[in-house]
Amino acid sequence: MLFIKHQRLFLSGLLFAVLLIVLGAQTAWAQDKNQGGRQGTDRQGTERQPPARGSTDRKDDGGTGNQRGRSSMAGRMAEMEKVRNERALEFVKEHHPQVLRLMNALEKNNAAQYRQALGSLAMEVDRLNMVKQRDSDRYPNALEMWKNQKSIDIVSAQIATQAETDELRQRMRELLQQRRELSVANLELDIKVAEARLARLERVKAEMAEDDPNLESRIDQMIQRAKRSSQNSPARPGFNRGFGRQKNDSDKDKDKDNENDND
Repeated sequence: MLFIKHQRLFLSGLLFAVLLIVLGAQTAWAQDKNQGGRQGTDRQGTERQPPARGSTDRKDDGGTGNQRGRSSMAGRMAEMEKVRNERALEFVKEHHPQVLRLMNALEKNNAAQYRQALGSLAMEVDRLNMVKQRDSDRYPNALEMWKNQKSIDIVSAQIATQAETDELRQRMRELLQQRRELSVANLELDIKVAEARLARLERVKAEMAEDDPNLESRIDQMIQRAKRSSQNSPARPGFNRGFGRQKNDSDKDKDKDNENDND
């Protein structure tokens, strides 16, 4: 399966960043200011009322301990996420600096969009690292596929925010042709893997079709194993060593009655 099918694109984040670059950030700043004013009003409207007289906010020791545990866990998770995001940005800086510039612009102008785009980007980097660990032969092609898709995202965003130009159209043509070539290379890898597996299956089939020279020894081993299993298994209660059921007192009385009838 092509790696491109597993990617989660963050085109909306890139589109927003390109909009800020092309159109300017004044509108975005005004919207943020208005939203901040509404949020301030909401916070004032929902201000927590003081507790009623005689009530108490104190919690028992167990509740305090659980709260501390949850706080510690949240702190560790936040630190792990921070490290993960930093690694993702370092990866982007190395392999696609243009994406990093857009991310930096997005961070300055819309923190919420930036966090969303960064989370999606970190997931893509995690998938690439997983490919690198599991199948190093596929990693170079997977990396190129990722870089190609990010470039397509950027050009798509530019086309959406600007008038279509011959330069952008030519750039999109080149990128789509590159993606086609990468897909062909990926299929070639799939064919090599399939051919290697087919060769292994053919060898196994040929071995199975021949007479087994160790057949008699295998039979002896199975018989010996069955004998040992029979000897080591405990006798079941109510049964003798044969297959008949042991007679109880009721059965013995019936036998005596039969003998008397015969007499």
